[in-house]
This record gives sequence, C-alpha cells and structure tokens, in this order.
Amino acid sequence: MHRPTLGVMFLREYDPALIPSFAREVEAAGLDDLWIIEDAFYNGGLSGAAVALASTERISIGIGIQPAVVRNAAYNTMDL
Repeated sequence: MHRPTLGVMFLREYDPALIPSFAREVEAAGLDDLWIIEDAFYNGGLSGAAVALASTERISIGIGIQPAVVRNAAYNTMDL
C-alpha cells in the first residue's frame, strides 16, 4: 500500500535566492515534496527546480505550473 506524501510549495513571489535553504529546510522537516511555482513574469520553474534538486538528497521536486501562453517546447528546451 502506497503511503500519502506531504509537501509544500515555494511561492512565485519569493526571492529565488531562498530556494536552496528553503529546500533543505523542507527536507530536514521530513516532508516528501517541494513544488516550485512558475507564472508569467515571475521566476522560472525549471531553473528553480534544478536549484532545489541540487540542494537536496531525497525529496521530490515538482513544477507547479508552466503557463501555456508563454511556454512551449522550444522555451522549455532552452531552459533545460
């Protein structure tokens, strides 16, 4: 049986410089997931997720939203 997971999100309005310490705190608190939120004219979700992944060892990192009006496969590929 799969156990439920618990996570939090890093709001798009937060300073992206806080992602590494925030991600480590989420992991240290025993949570399972950290969601990086992206929206038009705010911080990039892919780059934020990459920073969070590099700062942690076991939690899952997700991207909360990628707005279709400003994101397409070409832009995502360039970010990656």
